[in-house]
Amino acid sequence: MTPRVQEKISIPLHSIKEGVSEYKFRSKFVESEVLTGCEFREKIDVSLKITKGGADYLCEISVRSVGHFICDRCLEEFDREVKASSAVLYTYDKSSAEMESESLHVLSASADEIDISSDVIDILLLEVPAKKLCMEDCKGLCPVCGKNLNTENCSCVKDEIDPRWQGLRNIDFSK
Repeated sequence: MTPRVQEKISIPLHSIKEGVSEYKFRSKFVESEVLTGCEFREKIDVSLKITKGGADYLCEISVRSVGHFICDRCLEEFDREVKASSAVLYTYDKSSAEMESESLHVLSASADEIDISSDVIDILLLEVPAKKLCMEDCKGLCPVCGKNLNTENCSCVKDEIDPRWQGLRNIDFSK
């Protein structure tokens, strides 16, 4: 499922004056994002600064929310603030159509608004860490008994070697 925001975040083109305009929005995800292993339960705060110059609209977008994660090492749930920003250019210049990317969108001649909803989602989700840790020095789970080593000590013997790797003990790496 493609993530969506609850309310479309858009700015009517007629309301954008030449120069710099600033806007603030609050929205929420309709569905929790499953692909990233993160859920955004709180509102998404969006700050938008648009610089209009002729047929171009440079949008500087800043987003902030709180992500609900599961630690990759100890499997404990935790919340962490996620903040990010990016610049996106919207233009009527059709010669830019071949170069259209995540940071460049060509507006159709009939466009009457700039919809930044998908840009907001992309910016926020790109900031979700690939390795989600409840704390930088998380000790994880004991591979023998499964205890959370951040909260409990265990007396498991961890010197056992998997029999499949036993042959490596006989290799002399000093040569």
